[in-house]
Amino acid sequence: PELILQKPDSVGKPMPNLEVFIVDEHNNPVPANETGQLIVRSSTVMQGYWKNKTETDKKLKKIPLSQQKILFTGDLFKMDDDGFLYFAGRIDDMLKINGIQVSPLEVETVLNAYSGISQSAVIGVKSANSETVLTAFIVAEKKLNINDIFKYCRDNLETAAIPKQIITIDDFPRTKSGKIDKKTLLKTYTAKDPIS
Repeated sequence: PELILQKPDSVGKPMPNLEVFIVDEHNNPVPANETGQLIVRSSTVMQGYWKNKTETDKKLKKIPLSQQKILFTGDLFKMDDDGFLYFAGRIDDMLKINGIQVSPLEVETVLNAYSGISQSAVIGVKSANSETVLTAFIVAEKKLNINDIFKYCRDNLETAAIPKQIITIDDFPRTKSGKIDKKTLLKTYTAKDPIS
């Protein structure tokens, strides 16, 4: 807790008795400050899903890093040089843009830091030729210049993570729990405004 102001974006360091690794899609450790899947090993980690061997085998695996089974969390993280962890998103939420994996959460975090944007949602919209187009929806607190937002994105995001479209809307559709309903947003947008 005493380091929260030094590392405000971090979720902290692993707890005692918990080994963590961040690996690529081939289960090889990634270098510091690179994003990969968080995998964990500990006596406190579950032994499996109750009476569900299929799901257990998907999440708990033996790999060269470990003689014991290790839990594949499905969460994307990076670890800095000091061993602090940073959440980047869920593997299930990742979008493939021109062959590169992009985290909508990362793009939304950058957009939400822009003065005048109260909230954002980033989704992949299929174009007429079936390519996935990175599209950002924003709710603005005031009139904003979209070209300025694109410039801000170019200055703060990797090329693949820069939205191709930024669309201002009044409010987001919500799930029953109050989260942004991206599925409804996608259906509404594609039904009204197909990309050509």
